[in-house]
Amino acid sequence: MLREICPEIGTMPAGMIKSSRVPDMRMVIVTDSRQPGMLHVEDVMQAGESRHHKELMDLQSKLSFDEPINIQFTSGTTGSPKGATLSHHNIVNNAYFAGLRIGYGWRPQVRVCVPVPMYHCFGSVLAGMSMAVHGVTLVFPSSGYNSQANLEAIQSEKCNVVYGTPTMFTDMVSQDLHKFDLSSVEAGLMGGAPCPSEIIRKLKTDMNMKEITIVYGTTENSPLTFMGFPQENEELKLNTVGCIMNHTEAKVVEPTTGEIVPLGTPGELLIRGACVMHGYWDDPEKTSQAISQDRWYRTGDTASLNSLGYCRIEGRLKDMIIRGGENIYPAEIEQFLFTHPKVQEVQISHFKIPHYVFFVDSYPLTASGKIKKNALKEKMEEKLGL
Repeated sequence: MLREICPEIGTMPAGMIKSSRVPDMRMVIVTDSRQPGMLHVEDVMQAGESRHHKELMDLQSKLSFDEPINIQFTSGTTGSPKGATLSHHNIVNNAYFAGLRIGYGWRPQVRVCVPVPMYHCFGSVLAGMSMAVHGVTLVFPSSGYNSQANLEAIQSEKCNVVYGTPTMFTDMVSQDLHKFDLSSVEAGLMGGAPCPSEIIRKLKTDMNMKEITIVYGTTENSPLTFMGFPQENEELKLNTVGCIMNHTEAKVVEPTTGEIVPLGTPGELLIRGACVMHGYWDDPEKTSQAISQDRWYRTGDTASLNSLGYCRIEGRLKDMIIRGGENIYPAEIEQFLFTHPKVQEVQISHFKIPHYVFFVDSYPLTASGKIKKNALKEKMEEKLGL
């Protein structure tokens, strides 16, 4: 991609790039093979002197845990990606408490298969930071998502924990699993989108995944706010995304008035705590729309809480369809259609029956494997002339 944008890179001295198309870029550092016009990370490390190490130590002593460490871009499933500014406090705590809940503190050995991308919160925090704070081993099956490579990695590296989005797990269980030795698998961590209960059942029966932990979060919350427990009962696992994370508050409000709704009643989910981002990078207007003055973050998701503090996600507020005065959550319909492999006949309340149904060969996906609903919506509207 860089060579396409700046073809002149290969003709310039490494570290002295000058490009009219990307005027701010001065150097490119690669971590695998050596490339003309680029520095290798080994060269950079060897160039360091004792004074550089002292500068680093001096800087470290001045840093606060509340300082920004990462500008993490959102997935962009319902709009343009935004740069969430996360602090050391945000991501270190999130990885620490998430790791404790999944059992990284008591499992004798943890080898995690990580097919999710590292530039996404799932990969960078729940994998990368978990390695730093819990000492777990991470296994990266391939440079890009590949279900066959995932299964081969689980077999060859004896992974006992597998990460993934519902789309990734659906892809894995659709493979010929009998070809692989998956006996090492103990647990799975799943998040990023609502998961059909049928997939969870298949993971247990077909992939030997005894413990499945469902998680919910947003990039803006670095990322987890709700998380299940590996050995909780089946009903909670199939119907909720777990209970609130440590040192985190949640409330469900009526979107227009902001008033807290009764338990079990859907409304907009708000989150407050050490996990909430500083704001959107260089965008005070969007930040003020997302975070109130008393630091409640508006998730934009519709959810309900039960008396035990467990959360059920109904869908995105933007995705909600109002028809005949009734609120329709697409996730509810999606979950129902998934209960039969051929979907030959369904019963849905009359106001939830779609006007149009399309069968497609593939969906537009983000790099992290989530369906781009905004792109799908635009494509369908264009096709139907709506």
